[in-house]
Amino acid sequence: LLSYKELQACFFDRSLAISQGLRAKSWDLLIFILIVVAVLMGIRTVGVVLMSAMLIAPPAAARQFTSRLSYLLPLSGLFGVVSAFLGNALSIYGGATLAARFPDRSFSLPMGPMIVLVAAFLCLLSLLFAPERGLVLRRIRIFFFRFHCAQENILKTIWRAGEGGCASQASLKRVNSIGRIPLILALYSLRRQGWLSKERGGYRLTSDGWWKAVRIVRLHRLWEVYLVDHLGVGTERVHRSAEEMEHIITPELEEHLTLLLGDPKVDPHLQPIPPRDMLPRESG
Repeated sequence: LLSYKELQACFFDRSLAISQGLRAKSWDLLIFILIVVAVLMGIRTVGVVLMSAMLIAPPAAARQFTSRLSYLLPLSGLFGVVSAFLGNALSIYGGATLAARFPDRSFSLPMGPMIVLVAAFLCLLSLLFAPERGLVLRRIRIFFFRFHCAQENILKTIWRAGEGGCASQASLKRVNSIGRIPLILALYSLRRQGWLSKERGGYRLTSDGWWKAVRIVRLHRLWEVYLVDHLGVGTERVHRSAEEMEHIITPELEEHLTLLLGDPKVDPHLQPIPPRDMLPRESG
């Protein structure tokens, strides 16, 4: 706590620390001594080999929850304390429970391995389910984002057929390169939101769905203008980027783009950009 800034400087910017007059070698020696003390204290608990796991697992688990060293240090300590407590409890009470249930057999739950197993389990849970970095939650967010993009692409595809036009499920699958089951789910979701209606010839945009598609097209073409006019990207290369950006441009960013570009009327391919004043207020 007293030397946090000095330690942080030595860890992450050694050149800056030396230029500020800090004795980096002295701080390295201090850290080395503290690590040795921690290892010597932990050897009596988990052993020589497993001590390396206790140096790695708690900070690895804590790292999934924060990117700031000031939070990482106490979180690492917390994970270490929880691992030690639960490991001891499992070793004592778990061993006693097994011995009472199976008196004719010899069971042993060594304290050191149990502590390390708990630490590894906490680390695994953090890697999978941490709010920002967790693999499972990140995959879920990616799935829903792609599903959202597929929905908007479907609206845009039907919009291209013209006002009153409709598209069959087969044509939507072919144009958007989407699987059959995701397509069915996307169409069902769009119908529930009131953006699509199902008719004999296929799927047709409702009035709300029409304006939603118009706004997506507007964002797409605005971004193309920005890439060409302000970043100097070739006209033939902007479509792919706009296909991605149209799904994440917020109303605030749309406003900034409109002001920056001077509310353009056509995109680099000379296609008309739907004017913002023709969109309903609730669409953005």
